[in-house]
Amino acid sequence: MTNISPNICFEPILNNILDRLDQKDLYSMILLNKQFYNIVVVELYKKPIFTNIKSFEKCSNTLKERKNYASYIDHLDLTLMSEEDRLEITDPKLTPFIYTQGISKLRILNVYGCRLLTNGFARLLASSNLMELIYLDLGQCVHIRAPFISQIVKNCIRLMYLGMQGMRLEHFVVYGEEITDFDDGEIDVGWVDQLAIDIIDNLPDLRIDVRMCFGRTDIFLQKLSSNSNLEILYTKCT
Repeated sequence: MTNISPNICFEPILNNILDRLDQKDLYSMILLNKQFYNIVVVELYKKPIFTNIKSFEKCSNTLKERKNYASYIDHLDLTLMSEEDRLEITDPKLTPFIYTQGISKLRILNVYGCRLLTNGFARLLASSNLMELIYLDLGQCVHIRAPFISQIVKNCIRLMYLGMQGMRLEHFVVYGEEITDFDDGEIDVGWVDQLAIDIIDNLPDLRIDVRMCFGRTDIFLQKLSSNSNLEILYTKCT
């Protein structure tokens, strides 16, 4: 008679139970024993939920110390926090949530309204192995520009939805160097039009939201509209 390890039977049953528990219950189970800890911590970080900036910052600090925990994250949606709390989220605070030491399991990332995120965070997304990412909402991230969205488009090859609602696509340059001040420099609209080309070339079936998106050009919309497979959501900017 074949001996069956208790762990083989135990883990599927426990995982089925864990799917039905909220975060508070999951935290309490971590303290039971090492076996529970190893199983529960994966489920706990699979879809972290934050309703305020304090819980977000606490998790961010934990991930700085335990970088491998970020590899468990499948779904990260920050829109449950208030608008005021999202205004406190910066690149350094969000960076630990992006796993960079291997292929990330992250499939859904919603940072809508995190207005302080910059091109640096976009670079991080583009340079990470986000091979599973299918949903990305950068809406209202007004400091992320078209060239850096292009980098994301080229590297996140499974992306099915890209939210750019209320973003400012204009790329400002002074003497060939990027700047972020709206009051200085000249707008390089070529990058905006190039973004449309990169989307068509790399993600021809993308669903894209460019409503109230500042800096988009007629050529940008014409190029996107030329691909009948793309689903484009847009309205006139005011």
